Amino acid sequence: MILDEPVSGLDYGNQLRLLDLIRRLAAAGYAFLQSTHFPEHALLVSDRVLLLHHGRILAEGRPAQVVTADHIDRLYGVQVEVIAIAGGYLCCVPKLAANPIARGGGRLLDGRKTSPPAR
Repeated sequence: MILDEPVSGLDYGNQLRLLDLIRRLAAAGYAFLQSTHFPEHALLVSDRVLLLHHGRILAEGRPAQVVTADHIDRLYGVQVEVIAIAGGYLCCVPKLAANPIARGGGRLLDGRKTSPPAR
């Protein structure tokens, strides 16, 4: 089954329910190809991950080897820490203070420069 952004438009609870269903169906032998902009979703349900950057393959392989802090920075321009949590799962935790937008050094999508946050 091919899924393009399957959790788009779903609230948090239904996102998790759908991802759990995908994982259970995959364990039962169904094959899925999913696109997502959420690294945590790839870490949660994928056996293999392929990262595309400007239409080219940046990395491919097992989720733990591919969804790395360096790759997330290259893809999205934000710094994260990939950490292990209970149950052996990995998740991405943003380093918001290190984010250039949080420091006031970034630009919005329309090109306007951001302001430093109020202290």
